[in-house]
Amino acid sequence: MRRLTALFALSLLAALATVSAPAGAARPAGDRVADVPWRSAGRVGATPVTGTSIVAHDGMSPVAAGLRASRPAPRSTPERFGTRTPTADGLDADLMGPKPVVSPGDPTGATGPTRVVAAVNVRVAVYDRSGARLLAPLRLREMSSRLAGLTETDPKVVYDAYDDVFVLTFLVYDSSEGYIEVVTIPSATAEDPGTWCRTHMVGDQVHNGTHEFADYPSVGFTANRVVVTTNNFGFNDGPFRYAQVVSMPKRALYRDPTCSKTVPIKVLGGSTTENPDGSKAFTLQAAPSVGGAPTDQLLVSLEPKASSAGLVLWRLRMVSGRLTLAKAAEPVQRVALPPYGYQCGSTTSPNTWWDTGDLRLTSAFYDAAANRLYAATSVAGNAGGGPQESVIRWYEAVPKSRFGRSQVLRQGTVGAPNHDAAWPAVATNDAGTLFIGYARGGGGECLGMWAATVPAGLGTVAQASLIAPGGARYEYSKGVERWGDYGAANRDPVTPADVAIFGAFARDLGPATTDVFRAHVALLADV
Repeated sequence: MRRLTALFALSLLAALATVSAPAGAARPAGDRVADVPWRSAGRVGATPVTGTSIVAHDGMSPVAAGLRASRPAPRSTPERFGTRTPTADGLDADLMGPKPVVSPGDPTGATGPTRVVAAVNVRVAVYDRSGARLLAPLRLREMSSRLAGLTETDPKVVYDAYDDVFVLTFLVYDSSEGYIEVVTIPSATAEDPGTWCRTHMVGDQVHNGTHEFADYPSVGFTANRVVVTTNNFGFNDGPFRYAQVVSMPKRALYRDPTCSKTVPIKVLGGSTTENPDGSKAFTLQAAPSVGGAPTDQLLVSLEPKASSAGLVLWRLRMVSGRLTLAKAAEPVQRVALPPYGYQCGSTTSPNTWWDTGDLRLTSAFYDAAANRLYAATSVAGNAGGGPQESVIRWYEAVPKSRFGRSQVLRQGTVGAPNHDAAWPAVATNDAGTLFIGYARGGGGECLGMWAATVPAGLGTVAQASLIAPGGARYEYSKGVERWGDYGAANRDPVTPADVAIFGAFARDLGPATTDVFRAHVALLADV
């Protein structure tokens, strides 16, 4: 039997704060649609951090919002207790500070040749590959005095093997304006913030910052460009407006070590990012690329409908200096909003349920050498009789030069009877094996971190293994608990047969319940 072996593991204590937007923070002068004039590199300033109250913007597409109104509660039948797969003991390190004050954790990160960069909702830290901490957890908004007083959230970290650079993106906002931060971190000096470059832009580049909130970013890259995508909403729980795509050339973004060049950006949004049928696309996941030297940026989104579903593939290409976006919708198995999940054997109280997602794709990955594009989300499913659970749905597509002829080659599910799985992250190793990291609970099992593998080829059967077990029932606040809102995965640049998975598990502090989680990273081999 094939199984996953953890080659190293690092647990990171996540102390977070999702902050309410304090009024009065000034918008930096000079931000424009065409470029990003505020750009600086430097060490962390001494500006004190104040305020830890939270208002989280959890917007969703009109389709998902409609589904949420009739979203099923978890099944009401008794749960069965499952067995846990033993895993190797991992290195355990307190990472993110004291007791957390926010949920969800937003665990993310990536492994490089000598460094590991990990982040949670409002902090980032750097480790060596043995797990030794090189840079203590840094509050995201402390990177610059210009960010003081703003709310930070939704970090994403990727490792660009083409240039040996980590890319961190996150969002900041005040009561009326949102901004996107892009931080480029040279791998060899990742522990020295004085070598980082920071690029700042208004969150609404389509309308030049007219009071729109940029939410749920993703970051992807090719051999020559980096792209950041967001879902844009009106402020104060306003409606979803459109998906936004911001593309930047590496020559200015991080091939200039002085961080002095203005970064020209290309932006698409509004009607340009509508689905082929004219509906509003939601959550265009940008795919980090591995292998080859691709210059086309691939993205993917899911288009759920009442009686059908489509996986929409997107290709971003520069043609004579103009950014062009091709799109192709491929039919896939119908999807339905997943039920809320169970954890630790509790079935009757909504206060113990956890949020499993809303059909937005949570991860994408492009294997350029094999020309395979992957994505995943959680959906309603059934893993072995009885009522429905939340299960992982993954997709494998092949983009074609005639983009309308692109195909979905495989789709499959990962789940277990009477357990709930959600918040997947995907990547392949150099043999084409698909690794899927995800959260799982139910069946007497507390919220923990799992991973599954699907061999390259035509099969869809996944082999799952427990990576980091939950130790207590997670109860952060009254009502359904938020968990996720994503994880991360990347092909390891040192041992490309292995994949690093970033996730979280509920931490055991003694009592039966906890409001503390640990972010966790494991380098996995499929043996």
